[in-house]
This record gives sequence, C-alpha cells and structure tokens, in this order.
Amino acid sequence: MKHKFLGSIGLLIASGLLVFTACNKSVQNNLGAEGSADTTTVKNKVLFLVIDGAVGDEVRKVQAPTFVNMADNAIYSWDALSDFENNANGSYLTWTNLLTGTTPAKHGVTGNSFSGNNFAAYPSIFTRVKQARPAMRSAAFTASQVLADNLAADASVKQSFENNDAGVISAAKTELASANAADLVFVQLRNVENVGAASGYSASNSAYKDAILTVDNQLKELMNTIAARPTYLKENWLIMVSSNKGSNTPFVPGAGEIWSAFRDARHNTMFMAYNFTPVPNFRIQAAAKPTVIPYIGTSTFIAAHLHKTSAPA
Repeated sequence: MKHKFLGSIGLLIASGLLVFTACNKSVQNNLGAEGSADTTTVKNKVLFLVIDGAVGDEVRKVQAPTFVNMADNAIYSWDALSDFENNANGSYLTWTNLLTGTTPAKHGVTGNSFSGNNFAAYPSIFTRVKQARPAMRSAAFTASQVLADNLAADASVKQSFENNDAGVISAAKTELASANAADLVFVQLRNVENVGAASGYSASNSAYKDAILTVDNQLKELMNTIAARPTYLKENWLIMVSSNKGSNTPFVPGAGEIWSAFRDARHNTMFMAYNFTPVPNFRIQAAAKPTVIPYIGTSTFIAAHLHKTSAPA
C-alpha cells in the first residue's frame, strides 16, 4: 500500500504557489477599528522557506517561538512526509519533489544525483512561473549551489552561498526590502541538515536544537523585513515553510511489522502555510498522522484551502 496522507505535500506546495500568485485584485482586509474593512488593491507575494534536515517531530519538541506563533494561524503539520515510498530520500530527490510538485516516478531524480531527470516534462516551479507568467519575478537564495544550478536556473534572481545560511538570509532580506521585490522568493537553508548529519537529528541534541532555534530566528528576521516594507499593507503574503527531508536513519521493520513512511524518520518533515498580513486569513488547521497505518488518502484539502483563502481571481 502507498502511504499518501501527506506524501503529496510537495505537489501541493508547487500548485499552491501558482494558485496564490495567479491574480492580484481587490480584497477585503479587516484593518479598520471595530470590524470595519478597507478595500485595498493588493499584490500577492510568496516566501517559500525550505529547511534541510528539519525532522518534523523534533522541531515540534523544540517549540521554537516563531513556528509556535505561526501555528496559531496556519495550515500545518509536524507529521508531513517528504516521500511516501521507501526511497533513499536524499536531498536531491526531496528538493525535486518540493520544487517540481511531482515524485521520482515522474521527475526521475533518485538519491543524490540529478542524472536521469525528466525536467523537460516536469520542470521546477521557477520554470513554470517563467513559462506561465513571464512578467512575474522570482528569486532563489540557496545554501547549495547544485540546487540552484539544477532547479532554480530559470529564477529571475539567483544567489548561492555554499553551506552559508547567514549569507542566504542576508541576500534574501535585501531582496525582500527592495521596492521591486520578487513575487516568489525562495530560500533554502542547510545548517540544520549539516548539524543533524554530524551529531544527531534530535531535539535532545543541543547542537541540533540550537540550529533549529537559529532558523526560527532567521525566519522572524525575514518576516520583520516584509512587515517593514512601505507597501506591506497593500500586499498579501503567503509564507510557506517546509523541511526537504528528515533524518538519515531508516526504519527497518521487525518480524511481522510493515514498513511505513510515518515510522521512518527519514521521511518525517514539517510543513506550514501562513498568510502573513496584518489580519491573517487562514484558520488554524493541523494535520496529524493517521492512527491506522497503512493509510490510503490524499491531502488535496490543503490545496483547496489555499485556493479559497488567496485573493479571488
């Protein structure tokens, strides 16, 4: 059986980005006192943050303040899946799942190699944006040059800082502060994965916990930069945060057990979709892993919710 409860999250991120940025029209924002509303022409924008190696359940245990506060008005899960198949689940595969919105059966990337990819048929979100809306600007700031070269080649702005999250954040803040900031800003951070691989993907590991708290504060910096934009009140920001993968330790079923992606910490990721406006539009919606495993289902409700709560087309 396939375990697809949240295994299709990568598809939803890519489709959600396109849905959210599909139109820019007048919407009602509850900015006035006592429930009065201003009708403001808004510009839809997206910040998409990928945190390599952030195991969902371990991030939950850390209780990082920015993530906790976002969860109060977010569609989120600490039990999301990077992939629902028993794959090697390396970063190349999981980055590609997120940025193409498909799985290895279609995009062709397996393990830690881009060889044999099928990007001609299943391109990344940057290529799709360029093809569908040539006037829309996108920006990619990465801590992995190989990701930028293979998946963000069609971004309007590209900067890579190999294993240097601070450099990535600084460049992203410069872009977000710009009057002509990209409509889609993608940020990829690597330190949590590097620390986890070196010393353990566990909240009880102080180095891993500190790495998560650092990313949490870096996300807050990005959000503060957005909030300081002179045009902030005329913009509708969707902030999406996701791990690319979990740990590097596979789950090996014992006698009589069945392998499940939900039992395999390599596949355990976090996901958040948050409407960052003065009055957030999203109602809290948490998705937990199923109580019965194996489980067959889909998570298209997330895409549907993104469609309902974005600016009307």
